[in-house]
Amino acid sequence: MAVKTARYNFKNPPGITAGIFSLRALPLFLYMITLQCMSQPRVIAENARQKFGTVDKGALVDKYYHIVNAGNEPLVIERVDVECSCTTVEFPHTPLAPGERAVIHVAFNTASAYGRQDRTAIVYSNAPGGPLKLRFKGMVRRK
Repeated sequence: MAVKTARYNFKNPPGITAGIFSLRALPLFLYMITLQCMSQPRVIAENARQKFGTVDKGALVDKYYHIVNAGNEPLVIERVDVECSCTTVEFPHTPLAPGERAVIHVAFNTASAYGRQDRTAIVYSNAPGGPLKLRFKGMVRRK
């Protein structure tokens, strides 16, 4: 009894899926994947780390973070998380066009804090690469 071996016909590949990955279509497929990877928003903070120096307990510390959409698709800031209720955040709720700049305002109420403070605001957006961390630190003196 003879055993038949299957042979692949490269000139006429079976099915649509095999045709997509044929050698003639490979450059176009790679180009499309590259365009998809390159078409995305990109968030950059110009001043992601800031210091507020020394303030008296009860003072309100305002920090302004300048961000820019350095990508080629609209940037949407979904939310900004902070560590405690002593910190509030204002951020743009409309999409940022490519090249557009915006400001994220962080307000820290020191009424319940003293000593060295190192706080973080986490910015979640549709930009790849994980959330953006905005940090501010300083010293709060007891009155």
